[in-house]
Amino acid sequence: MKRRILKAALNVVGYELPEESEEELDEDEAEVPKLSLATPSAEEQQQQQREQQDGEGGGATTSEGAAATGAEGTALPGSAPVVGVGLGGPGSPEESRKPVSFNNALLNKKRHFRGNVARTTKYTLITFLPKNLFEQYRRATNIYFLLVVILTCIPQISPISPVTSILPTAFVLLVTMLKEGFEDFKRYKADRVVNNQMYNVVDGPNLIKKKSKYIVVGNIIKLENEERVPADCVILSTSAEDGVCYVETSQLDGETNLKQFMAMRFSTGYTQDELNNVAADVIAEKPNLNLYSYKARLEFPDGSKVAINQKNLLLQGAKLRNTKWVYAIVVCTGKDTKLSLNQKKAPSKVAKSERILNWFVLGIFLFKMICVIIACIIASTWEAQLGGHWYIFGPTDKPDPKLTAVKNFFMYFVLLSYLIPMSLMVTYEVAKLIQGVYMEWDDQMTITVEEPGQKPEKLGMACKTTNLNDELARVQYIFSDKTGTLTENKMEFAQCTIDGIVYEKPMECQLHNTLHSDDYNPNVNNASFDPVLEFLMCLSLCHSAVPEENKLGNLEYQAQSPDEVALCNAARANKFTFCEKTQKGVVVDVNGERMSFNVLCTMEFDSSRRRMSVIVRGPDGKLRMYTKGADSVMLDLLADTPENATRKEKTVLDLQHFSQLGLRTLVCGFKEIDDERFAPWYERWEVAGTALAGREQMLEEANLLMERDFKLIGGTAIEDKLQDGVPEAIHFLLEAKLYVWVITGDKQETAINIGYSCKLLTPTTKVVIINCNSRRKCVEMLDEAISKVVPGDETGLVIDGTSLLYALRRSVAPKFMQLASLAQAVICCRVTPLQKAKVVQCVKRRTKAICLSIGDGANDVSMIQTAHIGIGIYGREGTQAARAADYSIRQFRHLTRLLTVHGRYSVVRNSMLMKYSFYKNMAYFLVQFWFAFFCKFSGLTMYDDWMITFFNIFYTFLPPLGIAIWEKDIPEDMCEKYPQAYHALQKDNIFGLGRLGTWMLFAFIHSLLFWFSGYCLFMINDVTDPWGHSMHMYMATLYITLVAIMTIELMFVIHVKTWNIPMLVFVLLSILFLVIDVLAESFIPGFSFDGKIYWCIPILFSQVSFYLYMIIVMVIALVPLVIYRFLERQFNPSTWMILQEVKYLERKGRDVEANTSDAAGAEVPPAIELDNAAGSASGGEGAGDVSSAQQRRSSTESASSKGKEKEPAGHPDYDFGDGPSKEVAESYDFGDGTGTGSGDS
Repeated sequence: MKRRILKAALNVVGYELPEESEEELDEDEAEVPKLSLATPSAEEQQQQQREQQDGEGGGATTSEGAAATGAEGTALPGSAPVVGVGLGGPGSPEESRKPVSFNNALLNKKRHFRGNVARTTKYTLITFLPKNLFEQYRRATNIYFLLVVILTCIPQISPISPVTSILPTAFVLLVTMLKEGFEDFKRYKADRVVNNQMYNVVDGPNLIKKKSKYIVVGNIIKLENEERVPADCVILSTSAEDGVCYVETSQLDGETNLKQFMAMRFSTGYTQDELNNVAADVIAEKPNLNLYSYKARLEFPDGSKVAINQKNLLLQGAKLRNTKWVYAIVVCTGKDTKLSLNQKKAPSKVAKSERILNWFVLGIFLFKMICVIIACIIASTWEAQLGGHWYIFGPTDKPDPKLTAVKNFFMYFVLLSYLIPMSLMVTYEVAKLIQGVYMEWDDQMTITVEEPGQKPEKLGMACKTTNLNDELARVQYIFSDKTGTLTENKMEFAQCTIDGIVYEKPMECQLHNTLHSDDYNPNVNNASFDPVLEFLMCLSLCHSAVPEENKLGNLEYQAQSPDEVALCNAARANKFTFCEKTQKGVVVDVNGERMSFNVLCTMEFDSSRRRMSVIVRGPDGKLRMYTKGADSVMLDLLADTPENATRKEKTVLDLQHFSQLGLRTLVCGFKEIDDERFAPWYERWEVAGTALAGREQMLEEANLLMERDFKLIGGTAIEDKLQDGVPEAIHFLLEAKLYVWVITGDKQETAINIGYSCKLLTPTTKVVIINCNSRRKCVEMLDEAISKVVPGDETGLVIDGTSLLYALRRSVAPKFMQLASLAQAVICCRVTPLQKAKVVQCVKRRTKAICLSIGDGANDVSMIQTAHIGIGIYGREGTQAARAADYSIRQFRHLTRLLTVHGRYSVVRNSMLMKYSFYKNMAYFLVQFWFAFFCKFSGLTMYDDWMITFFNIFYTFLPPLGIAIWEKDIPEDMCEKYPQAYHALQKDNIFGLGRLGTWMLFAFIHSLLFWFSGYCLFMINDVTDPWGHSMHMYMATLYITLVAIMTIELMFVIHVKTWNIPMLVFVLLSILFLVIDVLAESFIPGFSFDGKIYWCIPILFSQVSFYLYMIIVMVIALVPLVIYRFLERQFNPSTWMILQEVKYLERKGRDVEANTSDAAGAEVPPAIELDNAAGSASGGEGAGDVSSAQQRRSSTESASSKGKEKEPAGHPDYDFGDGPSKEVAESYDFGDGTGTGSGDS
């Protein structure tokens, strides 16, 4: 908008803006969730700054504390004294927190810090009732029924007892309260365990036990091994001489690897008595949610200061590991801790079924209001005409027309209020909750984990939200991460290239043997160093791994990335064993000789730097710098020498070969540093590392001064194998007509190879490759690709991250989506975490389709939260994605069962629940409206008050709940065997407005049948009881109730497709409740409010006409439906009907081979040609050409022989594991050779 206004203004003065600025915003950027824990790259930060300046699309900026994680906290171990340190910027004095004083509890108490009570519950005993009622009455339906309750309590306008509305409303509220209370009680028990955890707190020379909830800011606590940290604490002293401790932070960031923290340098080695004598104040920034940043200082009475960073901070929820004890001072408690500040609510997601439900409730309400207005007008007209009849209104009463109209309006508003099913919402919520429980109980979605020395443990999925159960059956786009999602994320060091020579078996001690071989000549390529030796040194020194012994006493490595574990294992396999990490450095066992290396500084890896570097001083006293990183970054940092040029040419070719094999690559380099050059740089780097303002920028500037002019050593190739069942799962999803996108940060060659390996791409797929480095070039490539791709052909699209920067812009996004819609599979490579979310947001907005994102790492969280449905996989890098997702599974292959079984069943069940609930209330209570025409619209009610009260909570409550829990239109194995069943359900639209309208039409007709049959049977012919009282109206009431309930139950029976004992029990209990109520009201005097049907049962059951009318009405109401469904099954079968017959034949032991894939090319009989079968009761598209069930069955019997005669075309046995087949179809490569996202190809 601003750009258009500016352009118009400049055109007036004769200046013309370019066609489009490079600062154009990305597609739907403002609505992409930003994860506060993620590390924005430099490119993303520049983009965010441009967005703030441009102002369009909203503020796509990171939240407070979303600073880079890697650049910070890389200072020398411990904290150096700093003179004149200030808290500028976010930690400036005016924004700093109140100081925390050592050993001064009274002063800390006066500063009123928060308590440490953990409370995740929504309610307390005092607030439960009012707060829960407030939450429930935020729903429009509950407000509506509250209005009905109020109206029924006014006797002047209510024709029925208040109990008829109070009791059902109380029942609905009570069930919801019990559900909320149960869930909150579980949270309360979890809080109680945390709050009552005992800790050692320093009290002078003694240690006292204190519960976690009583720990306050300023306490010095002693943590022991395996204990969780109760609050944010600054480490003072540890059991290690160098002040190092190890911590697991899985509750914070989902990462299960060990992290190294350290005590402040001034207090390292302090005893408890020495800590009691410390007099100082901790001055820190205000509490914020950034887990990877902490800016504070320690001020002593003499004015000296010591900087504190995040390496000195233990966060609440972290677990102490491999450390005997730690002394720490508490600096933040309760809601001020970083863990509490990071506990945000997930984005609110509403299923399409619930939105349709709300619209239909509104439609029923409007229909009811039309009926109320009609009744009000007729009633007011009738009373005006009879106003002079004294025996109706009294000798002196004359009805006021206005007052009469108002009275009649509210009277019929109450009478017809039950057209909207009161119990629907609570039944729906309970059903979804039970469906979620069944998902978690599914044994076929579990894996077995065996830990050394422990019994095997079964781990299943987790259902975080049940609101989206229906959406699982409506997914059209799937966006998947690669590493850890499609692959195992279990890295194995496969190959390497050193000095231009490829080593194919490095894990078999090949490098060690080469190093000690008599034929080995390190100068064969004019190398000025020993490349194999330096390569192994780089692997064993340049990493962030932590060694530990497992329960069997074997050495294992813990690292944030599985790649680093693979690199350390490769070095160990070649006799370079990283065995110990200290505060000063590391110890490496080289051929049995322990060598200590002093690590002077570490330049951490992050998504923007894409590299890691360390500077070490070896036993020989020399300074060396080792680095490893992505080739797109590292190759530009090499020294411009002939030696590097020769080695670079060979290494690049080797890396390309590795990528074509689907291997992950890194480049390694090193250089020697003079002490004279290192000293001034180190001084600058140390100042940057201890700065409290602008620390990240200062560190990166210092890093860039040193990270250059490297000598190229070689490259690594790590294999990440596909998970079991991934190719089959993706093939199934594609057969179900879903669009599958793989979004990864890997190189283009690696991504394409994985695409072939997982069958996302096939040898017949035409691959379109888009690589560009400008917006104009991107548009040209997209136009060219669109013109060449033929709709309907099997096409795959590959696009890199640099091209996506332009493809996602608002002016280019339509072309990008046009091309993507022509492709069955899309692979996005070299993308950042933020780009992943932008891709999903673009597809959501442009297609209006249901999108599902699945990933396993923290970098997938934004993508997961952006999609309609987020699926997290419990990965090796942690559980952050699983915790942020709507559903969490163990393996990618479980996704097909989640969608095609649980998702499909959920939408079938819930749609039936809603349609049946609306039908039963409309069919039963619309009789009140027809009765009004025969009682002169006097407001007389047709039903007994108990019948109105019990209808929703006893007579008809259980059957719809049962169908929402146990209904299965086809067996589970058929859902997993035939992907067309999933796609057909989407085409069928079983919960569309048309289907609901059909059910309402049946309800309308049935209500007329109920009323007029009762009218003809009893209202015309008078019936008396033994005492001579007229019983015609009461007999009609009882008859209509019985025939209506029986017809409604039979309607349920007709539509149920799977019967089991619980379903049968629910139906019988509903009928039993009706019988008990009718008998009680008929034989117990005073049981009913007005005794309407007292003694009606003996009279009614003694009349033959009652039974005759019952049978006739039920036949007229239900036989047409049965005939229609029979004809539909014969001539226009839905997919589920065909699969039922296939299952029937399989159970009969016949050999049925149903090849349902259109791509297979085999002859398929019409009976099981699922793609051509309709899936609609109202006449869907593509009905099969079948005239009878016998024809289908006979043709099906020959399917096996026909299928065996001809091998299905299009599915030869290709070996996809070694990269693209030579039989790959034509590919369109639109790259201009300059796109950085495509690597060096």
